[in-house]
Amino acid sequence: MSTCQRPFGQRGAALLLAMVVVALVSTVAAGMVWQQARAVDAEAAQRERAQLEALSAATVDFVRLLIRQLLRTGATPENIDTLLNRPSLKGVQLKNFVALDRDNTLDLVSNAYLDAKGEDASRRYNLRQLFDPRGEVQPTELKLLQRLCGELNLPSNFADELAAKLKAAWFSQGTGEVSSAPIPLYRVADLAWLELDPTALKTLAEYVDILPLGEVTKLNLNTADKVLIMAAIPGMTSGAVDAVVKARPIKNLGDVQLPEGVQLDTKLVGVDSRHFYAHITLFHEDLVLEETYLLRYGTAAPSDVKMLQRKRNLSKVTRP
Repeated sequence: MSTCQRPFGQRGAALLLAMVVVALVSTVAAGMVWQQARAVDAEAAQRERAQLEALSAATVDFVRLLIRQLLRTGATPENIDTLLNRPSLKGVQLKNFVALDRDNTLDLVSNAYLDAKGEDASRRYNLRQLFDPRGEVQPTELKLLQRLCGELNLPSNFADELAAKLKAAWFSQGTGEVSSAPIPLYRVADLAWLELDPTALKTLAEYVDILPLGEVTKLNLNTADKVLIMAAIPGMTSGAVDAVVKARPIKNLGDVQLPEGVQLDTKLVGVDSRHFYAHITLFHEDLVLEETYLLRYGTAAPSDVKMLQRKRNLSKVTRP
């Protein structure tokens, strides 16, 4: 009887096919494991972000509570931002805030840190002040901006050009109503859309701000830069401005020492603020959540604190 043997070529093809099948199965399995790992990482990142945002909101409530308690005692702080500029809110571990909460279920507070600081929103010139509710340019405010641009050695027509483009962006022509144009200038960085001189705009950006529509502010002499004080009070000398800075905190405008013949415009300057920024940064492992809140106090009631604006940025840092 003869033995039937399989040709050598068929045995090689079968072996090759088996190797291909094993490779495909391994690739599919590796892909499924990778996708599962990515899904787990994404879910963990979303959970951490939600927890960080919840903790950030709780921190703002804590800050608002501090301000309310201070104002209820009858205090009138010249610089409301000093409430946040204290060592107890620099690099503090969040577990210190939730240690007494028995129902706490957050699993990140042991490795999370908080950093908070305040900034007076009236220490810069509010560009909204350039216009009245009808959208007309206010001459005294425009002159202030012109003097500021002059102190900064900007082009002579820069203030007028900025005012004209802001009016076109913010108000409908001829109606005085808020424009529906697709240029919502909410931040100083948005001024780049107006196609102004970028070098001049970068210089001016350090001294101006854009608060929400309807928020009236005066330049705070207790926190404003010397250049802004020079622009806000015509006729001030460098020595007189230095005397104002040295006299801080100033309780009343009548206490400001002015050169002979120089007068204050109480519509332009003041010695207190009702608007300030709370800058809160939360750190957890390689995640950094930066949030900025614009707060106003003392409107409906002396201890009332209202949030007007919120900016948020979530990023990751690379550890060395």
